[in-house]
Amino acid sequence: MTAASSDKCPKCGTGIVDGPECPQCGVIYAKAKQAPVVKPENAQPEAITTHGESKELTFAQRDKRALCILAGFLAAFLVIAINLQHSSPISPPPKTVEDRKPVPRQPLPQLQELDWTLGGFKNVLLASFTLRNGSASTWKDMVVQCNGFAKSGTQISSGYATVYYIITPGAMLKVKDLNLGFTDQQIYSATCHVIKAVEGL
Repeated sequence: MTAASSDKCPKCGTGIVDGPECPQCGVIYAKAKQAPVVKPENAQPEAITTHGESKELTFAQRDKRALCILAGFLAAFLVIAINLQHSSPISPPPKTVEDRKPVPRQPLPQLQELDWTLGGFKNVLLASFTLRNGSASTWKDMVVQCNGFAKSGTQISSGYATVYYIITPGAMLKVKDLNLGFTDQQIYSATCHVIKAVEGL
């Protein structure tokens, strides 16, 4: 074999010269050609050569770089989430003068034409009256309160009762002998009025 031969050393790649072994690495040509080179199991990854510098990129280094990239994405996501949380919400358009006007409460039914008497053993207050609905709402379950007074003007009794009827707008309802409970027999006068009711059907 001569130096001009196209063959190269199977181990180091140096051109094969005359002689049984390579002058560069000392491998015997005949044996090297017969037995393939076996790389040991614990061999490190081949070096990556860039511009004369040898750099090894191990699995650990690759995992570390991937973790760094993931941590960067997570940090950016947290910053965006915090900024969105602390950003001021979109304020609704300002209300006009018409919107700011309070909705007037509809008046309760009015109690009129009161006539009362004592029932039982002259110790139960019975009231008869007319309920007039002058509002634009429908009312039901009107609670009526009646107070009894002595001849001296002192209040001596008070009772409550519920009228379980429905009164539509503009309608009237006549109630007879509504039982307001026990009262003092010295009652001389009485006043009654609606104190609350349920609006709507």
